[in-house]
Amino acid sequence: MPFDDKRAALSGTATCSFHADAITASKNFRERYATLPNVVKAEEMPWERSPDGLIKHLVHHRLNTRECCVEAYMQFLKPNERSGKHRHMWEEIVFVVEGSGYDLHWDMRFECLDTFKWEWAEVPKKFEWKQGDYIYIPPFTMHQHFASAETRLIVMSNRMVKSRNVELYIGYSVGGAYDLYARTIARHLGKHIPGNPTVVPKNMDGAGSLRLANWIYNLAPKDGSTFGTIGRGTAFDPLLGSKGAQFQADKFTWIGSANNEVSVCVAWKSSGITKLEDTFTKELVVGGTGMAADTDQFPLFLNGVLGTKFKLVTGYPGGNDVTLAMERGEVKGRCGWSWSSVVSTHKRWIEDGSIVVLVQLSLHKHPDLPNVPLVMDFAKTDDQRQIFKLIFARQVMGRPYLAPPGIPKDRAEALRQAFDATMKDPEFLADAGKAELEINPVTGAAVEALVKETLATPKPLADKAASFIRR
Repeated sequence: MPFDDKRAALSGTATCSFHADAITASKNFRERYATLPNVVKAEEMPWERSPDGLIKHLVHHRLNTRECCVEAYMQFLKPNERSGKHRHMWEEIVFVVEGSGYDLHWDMRFECLDTFKWEWAEVPKKFEWKQGDYIYIPPFTMHQHFASAETRLIVMSNRMVKSRNVELYIGYSVGGAYDLYARTIARHLGKHIPGNPTVVPKNMDGAGSLRLANWIYNLAPKDGSTFGTIGRGTAFDPLLGSKGAQFQADKFTWIGSANNEVSVCVAWKSSGITKLEDTFTKELVVGGTGMAADTDQFPLFLNGVLGTKFKLVTGYPGGNDVTLAMERGEVKGRCGWSWSSVVSTHKRWIEDGSIVVLVQLSLHKHPDLPNVPLVMDFAKTDDQRQIFKLIFARQVMGRPYLAPPGIPKDRAEALRQAFDATMKDPEFLADAGKAELEINPVTGAAVEALVKETLATPKPLADKAASFIRR
């Protein structure tokens, strides 16, 4: 090799852990694999009414099975019923357990020249079949089953070429801090999950993330393929009398929190409000994202406990929309805004004086804000202190991540371990640092314990706190 080529080949200082990650993923997989059952009972195999008709899943990557390479399901077709017309990139074998009928196959023709061109045959090939036969379907071939009698098929395919994604749902709109945290985590989490799936972030905003919490609890797949992030206070909505909360928070699978948070109330520079004490006599209009969110609850709690005069305008899809409303003059402040979010998304406003920080909403001060008063400093009675402790204990789980209840224990543990590993991942921490995201993680077990402890609050105290946010 010429000297200059060698020097170029040996240049650079970038490092990675690709090989080490693969070894760790292999070790984690072997440990998980040893815990999986050798026998799956018939009653454990789920039914699904699909576009291909009625099917029963025998082997699937979202079932708790040992095998790694094959998927199979049983398909039922009534006389003169047909399956959906479809194609896929893997080959498929179909065994005819009983019945008779025929297949139509539209083969794909392609050429690889300067560009890749493909097209499907206009006229399909017809293949008749009966009990005991099997049907081979090549990759990419468009196909459809037609039954002439009561038919039962077993359809088998190679799992190795199928995509295996994990979906991360975000309870707020794009652009806010919950969205930014989740998308940063999604870029790194997959390499710590067995099988190294792609983690796909998706937004499902509404009612201050209450919509997503209800969906995760009641409708999301319970197989470890789906989890989400909601507002830190949303889990406690049932405790505070929310009729829209359709979940039991202690039943969720708590994965962890990216931050132990401090929130603040801020006023826009033209509001005439320069300190919290001003709101005891002057009205401050603040924006909110929904009654399950800190943006709505915190100013109402301050009104109820301390007698402040915050006026809430709610219904914005996410925190980013509230800050835009401040810029437009629709509202004059925001309460329940995470300090880490202020720093990561609107640090300039602090530096140029566009906003004034009025109070810290937590049980402990943030080191960045030694001269900004803590809400606990304004509590004058034991009742006030107890209510503030109930409400602001949620700050410990500042950026919570959760999965549906009842997912397999090994998959819940895999998500927790992957989350904990991501929080220590140097590449993630560097990425978070560039975005100025504060990372102060809390484990899933600690979040779960906090939720259970908070839900054990005596009812009279919880009812009194709840009375402040009823509108």
